[in-house]
Amino acid sequence: MTNRLSCALAALLLFACGAKHEHVAEHPASAPAAHGHGHGHGHGHDDPEALRKLMGAMLVDMVQVRGGIANGDLTTAARHASAVAKACEHSGPPPADTKAYGERFAEFDRTLHASAAKLAGQAEAGDGDGAKKTYEAVISACVGCHGQAPLAMEVDLSALQEPL
Repeated sequence: MTNRLSCALAALLLFACGAKHEHVAEHPASAPAAHGHGHGHGHGHDDPEALRKLMGAMLVDMVQVRGGIANGDLTTAARHASAVAKACEHSGPPPADTKAYGERFAEFDRTLHASAAKLAGQAEAGDGDGAKKTYEAVISACVGCHGQAPLAMEVDLSALQEPL
């Protein structure tokens, strides 16, 4: 892994870990299950602060998914992809504020979670090549949404886009 990528991943992880830990401290009832995952966070998408924390937690998971795939640790990739797939299962309808969240938030959100669920299944089955291809679909949904949502445009996802 290049120094640039290592530094970028470390910075993303530190930023996102803080968001994840704040979330648990503020909402102990939603504390993560085994390995920090397994249940949706239960936030409405319309609350920018709650969504920021949820996105931070998903960023941490995606760093772990990427690392798991890159290192052949498909168990880790599956666990964290499953967490991304389930992250919004109790979040309610997509945000109504399309000026802040972008016109296609709901579309990208569905694609993200469906692709993450597919990736988790592939990784659980030991299909590393399939997981790599599906990872690209997950990241494409992330990048697509962030590119059209004014609230998310400043978030740098380039480390997740590095080739596996």
